This record gives sequence, C-alpha cells and structure tokens, in this order.
Amino acid sequence: MKILLSYFIILILFGTLLIFLTKRIKYLSLIKKKGVLHSKKFVFNLYLSIIALIVFVTSFIVNILFYTRILQTEIVTGNTASISCFVFLLIFLISNRQVTKNNHILFEL
Repeated sequence: MKILLSYFIILILFGTLLIFLTKRIKYLSLIKKKGVLHSKKFVFNLYLSIIALIVFVTSFIVNILFYTRILQTEIVTGNTASISCFVFLLIFLISNRQVTKNNHILFEL
C-alpha cells in the first residue's frame, strides 16, 4: 500500500510539473506571437526557467528509474541524478523569481 501511494504521489508531482511547463511554453509563444516588447533579461530568464524545468523533469525521471532499479548503470548514479535535480531546481526557482517579479500575467494563464 505504501509503495502504491508513493507512486501516486510521484505521478501527481510529475503531472504538476508538466502542466507548469506547458503553461510556460504557452506564455512564451504568446509573447512571440503578439510581438510584445520585453527586456532581454526577462526573455532570457523565461528561456532559462523553461530549460531548467525540462532538465529538472528529465533528471527527476532518471532518479525515479534508479530508485525502481529499472535503470542500472555504472556511469550515472542516483547521487549524480539527485545533485542535478537540486541544481536545476535551484536555477529554475531563481529564474522564476526574476520572471514573476515584474510580470503578473503568468498567474492569469
């Protein structure tokens, strides 16, 4: 029962991250389509947050595959995947703070 609950929590977290990622990409395409002028720093932070979230989700999946022993390799270990999750989550949070600090449209999407 505990194992089933842990997989359910992982699926909810993964789904939430994917929804957040699609909202970011939709917002970026909306900016490009309407031709709204933003500062280069804002667009850079938006791109950085999207890339960091994609890499975080990828390393999160790799970490889960190590945990379930589906992926067994000597080159990349679970510790490396955990460190990359932490680093890219930190990059995402910092860039996300810079994006949402001056723009409130993200919360309306």
